Amino acid sequence: MKIIAWNCRGLGNAPTVRALLDVQQRYLPDVMFLSENHLDRYPAEGLRRRLKMDQKFVCTSDGRKGGLMLLWNNNVKVHKLALDAMFIDVRIEESNNVSWRLTGMYGEFKWANKHLTWSRMRQLYQNNNLPWLMIGDINEIQFTHEKEGGNPRPTQYMQAFQEAIEDCELHDLGFLGDKFTWRRGRIRERLDIGLISDTWAALFPHAALENLEYNHSDHRLLLVNTDYYDGLGNSSGSACPRRFEARWFREKDFCNLVTEAWAEAGETTGVSVIAAKLKLMHAKFHDWDQCVLKKPKKRLRQAQRELEEAMPGPMDDESDTKRKELAE
Repeated sequence: MKIIAWNCRGLGNAPTVRALLDVQQRYLPDVMFLSENHLDRYPAEGLRRRLKMDQKFVCTSDGRKGGLMLLWNNNVKVHKLALDAMFIDVRIEESNNVSWRLTGMYGEFKWANKHLTWSRMRQLYQNNNLPWLMIGDINEIQFTHEKEGGNPRPTQYMQAFQEAIEDCELHDLGFLGDKFTWRRGRIRERLDIGLISDTWAALFPHAALENLEYNHSDHRLLLVNTDYYDGLGNSSGSACPRRFEARWFREKDFCNLVTEAWAEAGETTGVSVIAAKLKLMHAKFHDWDQCVLKKPKKRLRQAQRELEEAMPGPMDDESDTKRKELAE
């Protein structure tokens, strides 16, 4: 299956529509998620017909900003879960009766409102436990190396995004191509991303995301192909579908864990043995990630949120003491 996601920055002009038609003809996607399309329901229907897609869901815009649309062909069974000005959430049913979840997301771009994006992500996580792919323009980066030019991104904003990803038990799908998906002048950032659950990765171990060209928008198109690696170097499909996490490098104990995991995997050599050892190490990394890194942090953040909900407004000395006790 092929899925296109694009912040098209408005489809009210002919060149952008022609660019979209060209993309549809070249890549033949089964599903398309378009954000910031600036269309209401009537023009959206006209666009569906021109793209020769069979069905659609639309979250309307005011004609000048916003607007989300999901289009798909009848070879895909799509069931609506929830629609919002920030996302379109659907269940996709495969021909073998296996179902998974696709969420097209458009994050808040104003710094003061970014907490709304993280809140929506956590709400979506609570609503369903299907294998999950979230894709779109999240309007935030995870790490400093995902930005080039301009002022540095405040650490607290990147950390808030990282925490939302961890709380939702999602992982970065990664990408092929240029890592920067948005540009303006000399500033470039990776704002558009695919996030997946472990169960989705296990369901589609050959999937890949490509950052395609810029085309009448300051955002690149994203293309997810669930069969990209099918038959390329792993015909058995036995590779571990869980991805290596770049954030692990920030942990002071990571180097020790690598040494320990390599030693535990055995002392024999040879290409096949080394591949097996790396697989065992990878599994150990993810166990460590879940049990050591994520679990205490998630429990602490949950306790802090519960405390803040119970005690609205600025914390006094007594409530601050309680917060510290929970943290301990």
